[in-house]
Amino acid sequence: RSAGEKSEAFKRGPLSPVVAGKMTAFQLASVLCVLLVSSLAEHHGDHSKSGYGGKSGHGSGGHGEHERQIEELEGRVLRLGGMLTEMQDYWDNTIVPEREKFRSNTNHLMAVVSELTPTNCEDTQFQCGGLERQCINALHVCDGTTDCYNGNDEEADLCVLRAPVGTILEAHLGGSDDCTKRKPTLFRVTITGAKQHTWFQSRLHITADVYLEYDTDDAHSSATLSTKGYYNFARREIVLQPPEDDRLGFTCKFDGYHENHCHGEIVHEATLDTCLKFPMYKKH
Repeated sequence: RSAGEKSEAFKRGPLSPVVAGKMTAFQLASVLCVLLVSSLAEHHGDHSKSGYGGKSGHGSGGHGEHERQIEELEGRVLRLGGMLTEMQDYWDNTIVPEREKFRSNTNHLMAVVSELTPTNCEDTQFQCGGLERQCINALHVCDGTTDCYNGNDEEADLCVLRAPVGTILEAHLGGSDDCTKRKPTLFRVTITGAKQHTWFQSRLHITADVYLEYDTDDAHSSATLSTKGYYNFARREIVLQPPEDDRLGFTCKFDGYHENHCHGEIVHEATLDTCLKFPMYKKH
């Protein structure tokens, strides 16, 4: 289509939701540039017919025609600017929220399906995915060497710490559990350090502060406990060692689809039995 035809198409009304939904801010700006060039081309075409070497010459009639054409061009630019604003508003307030909602719902569904689908692998193994359902040792995941036939054990999206240094994970609890001695109302974990050794790349060693708020008989108290642990790439799981003599450790597992939270558990170090479960949400 010619530039003039594109201009007329946009004059007829705003873009349909489907077309607008596919546009980025750069594409919207490109559309405006095309339309402006089209208007300038039409304006230049009008000049070639009158006012500049045309029948009207350079007299007062030509000058009046020139002013009229300028006003018409300014009106076109204003209309095109209004259309661009309308398209940007539709993108920001309709397309983007709907797309984020769809992505969130899709990720939740994929996480549920993944949780319910049997892997046929042992707890110490990693399911490579795909049609062959290959299982490899979890220690071989993200170690710098491809072990899965499809290469999934070294994918960039898998081999990244889901809670980098500075991340704060937080949970509000009831304060009446039968697991911990303090029975916290607030449980917060801050990742303070992370280091990956070249000789053991499948485990990322981390340090963390555990902040607790809890109620005693006569006051509302708090405590900060420093601990260390590691991140298990194969399970997408944070594992922290017990910071106190009650020998209760902490784990938090990401499902691979939701980046803003993980599934937290308080576990007994000796038996690995879970005594408390709760979701943890990122605060930073």
